[in-house]
Amino acid sequence: MIVCVIMLHAAMTYMLFVPEWWYVIDNSKSIYFTMLVVLLDSFPMSVLFYLAGYFAVPSLNKYKFKNFIKNKFTRIFLPWLLGMIFVVPFFAYATFKAFKLPDPGFLLFIKNYFLTVKFHGSFYQQAHYWFLSVLFAFLILYALFAGKINLIKIKIWQVILITFVSYFVSAKFLMPPDDWLNILGVIYFQPARVLGYAALFILGVRAYNDKDFKINLKLYGSLSLVFAIALIAFKFNFNFNNFNLIIDAACYSIFSVIFAVTSTNLFAKIKQAPQTLIKLSQSSYGIYWLHQIILMPVLYLLKDLDLNIFCKWLAGVLGTVVIAYLINNFIFRKLPVLNKIF
Repeated sequence: MIVCVIMLHAAMTYMLFVPEWWYVIDNSKSIYFTMLVVLLDSFPMSVLFYLAGYFAVPSLNKYKFKNFIKNKFTRIFLPWLLGMIFVVPFFAYATFKAFKLPDPGFLLFIKNYFLTVKFHGSFYQQAHYWFLSVLFAFLILYALFAGKINLIKIKIWQVILITFVSYFVSAKFLMPPDDWLNILGVIYFQPARVLGYAALFILGVRAYNDKDFKINLKLYGSLSLVFAIALIAFKFNFNFNNFNLIIDAACYSIFSVIFAVTSTNLFAKIKQAPQTLIKLSQSSYGIYWLHQIILMPVLYLLKDLDLNIFCKWLAGVLGTVVIAYLINNFIFRKLPVLNKIF
């Protein structure tokens, strides 16, 4: 799933209708990357939150409450804090410069635009570290209320319903589904999606606790394919009105939830994974933390080269995975403190 996130962020550089605030925008674009962005923007985080709920149960059983909190503080909150201090300000500055506004310089930008609301809203963001802040909040809430959460027998259709309703209501009455909400500079999320992520986290908890939790892989796999196609097809004909918003919310909620459950169940059936995949999975956290720090400079260097954009995209993805893997394994894991995190 981490590679899918890298593929998504790389594809945004080459998509049609790329947001003007994106960090690196190539002059060459393709509708195929737009389709890839639509698809990849719908399921990787759903899978990650589902898995987070699944593995939260044995982790709390192993560490107990106090050590569980300490472990998550070290492995999740601390990396989030490091990213917010040493990485995110530069990404925010890149976004500011993308709007071609008068440049006040980096330090004044941080003071006047990143940390305060002065322009048409704050340029505050969390880049890809938003996932860590939301995940940390979910894990703390789970630790506090594990006794009750473990008893919830939430069903897949209920998770789809929660995801659908929260997506529709938020997009209709609060803000567009791709917009972000900042809570006290700590929790940063998309209101249209966060309740769906919470429901998937709880479903993951249930999947671990309930040994009878099973799905029909053929049925769910077929539904995933159908709604993936529907989601892509519909996005290209989307006009904002109530009916279209209902269809958009339905396609997103059904596909993201069903794919999360189906893919994890499918991979769980693999008895002998290739060693390369095992090593990558063991380094996935470090690769996630590092990926945009590496990916954006690589895409920028590729920007003016006379290469096919599919080759540029592939080079960006593979280069990022390899470099992040090497940094994680041969630098991060050799350093004090960082070797306890990554």
